[in-house]
Amino acid sequence: MRGEDQARLRQGIDRLDGVGQDLDLVQERARLLQDELSNRFSEATNRNLYILSIVTTILLPVNLITGIFGMNVGGLPWSGHDAGFIWVCGVMVFTILVSLVVLHWRRLF
Repeated sequence: MRGEDQARLRQGIDRLDGVGQDLDLVQERARLLQDELSNRFSEATNRNLYILSIVTTILLPVNLITGIFGMNVGGLPWSGHDAGFIWVCGVMVFTILVSLVVLHWRRLF
């Protein structure tokens, strides 16, 4: 019986060793998957931040112009003209176009 018990013990040890190796492989695969997911989330975040910075760059001059013309002070240009509003809108569209041209020229957009 002693030899039979030793054989069973060896089989049990071999099975445990195989399970340990399988667990190591699963752990390594889990690490690789976690790294892949982290990289994908980082890429998505970087893409979203890039788009946000482009939109901010395009709309920053428009916000400045509307902020200046939103002040209730005298001496603002075109405030006495009937077409003053159209001129201000034209200046805002012009600044958006200039921003787009500069971004395209620098190959950022």
